[in-house]
Amino acid sequence: MKLAIDLRKCARTGQCYYMHPELVRRGVDDWPEVVVSAPTAAQREAAEDAVDLCPQLAVVLDLTP
Repeated sequence: MKLAIDLRKCARTGQCYYMHPELVRRGVDDWPEVVVSAPTAAQREAAEDAVDLCPQLAVVLDLTP
């Protein structure tokens, strides 16, 4: 499982890092930065929620091993 942000799509609304700071943080340039690129099974629900929260569909969770 891999969590990533497509910065080409990102509108910097901050939903990902406001709601899930354990996975994504606000970078010094105000762009989101993934803190945990390989979420654990315990973090999967939060990662899926971060994907669902993104209005631009920029947060991506790849479930392939």
